[in-house]
Amino acid sequence: ERNVNVRVFEGLAGVGDALRIGSGPWPLMATALKALKEAL
Repeated sequence: ERNVNVRVFEGLAGVGDALRIGSGPWPLMATALKALKEAL
């Protein structure tokens, strides 16, 4: 919906559960950070 890619990684060795968040240029990164803030 916001053009942000999120991938879940469960049980990574030495890390545990994690998210990988990807976006392109700064305007997309700003959108990703805003969406993350809203989700928390």
